[in-house]
Amino acid sequence: MDLTRDKLSSLVKKWQTTIETSIDIKTEDGFFLRIFCLVFSKRKKKQLKKTSYLTSSQTRAIRRKIIATLLKFTLDNNLKGLIGKILSEKLSSEIEKECKKIFPIYNFFIRKIKVLKENN
Repeated sequence: MDLTRDKLSSLVKKWQTTIETSIDIKTEDGFFLRIFCLVFSKRKKKQLKKTSYLTSSQTRAIRRKIIATLLKFTLDNNLKGLIGKILSEKLSSEIEKECKKIFPIYNFFIRKIKVLKENN
C-alpha cells in the first residue's frame, strides 16, 4: 500500500508544516508492519498570520499522539481488520481529533505500509 507521487506532490503546499512519522507494529496474527504517516498543519480559526508553522515541540507532541493512537488501533486487530479501519477513515478522524488539542491538523494519510515479517 503506497501513496502515489502525484497525490503526494499535490498535498504539499507553502506556509504549512509537514509532519512525517513512522512506527513499527506487530498485529495480532503475527505480521510485523512499518507504517509511514503524513499530516499537515492547518490555520487556526480567526488567524491573522499567513503561515501555520509548528514549533519542534509541537511537532514531537503530534508525533507522539499519532503513534499512541496507531498503537491503540493495532493492538487487538489482525492485518485484515487493520486495513479495513485504515480504509474506513475512522483512524484519520480519530487522529485529527486527538491532535487538534495541540494544533489544528488536516489531511492525515498513511503514506506507505511495509510488511517487515510475514506470519509463517
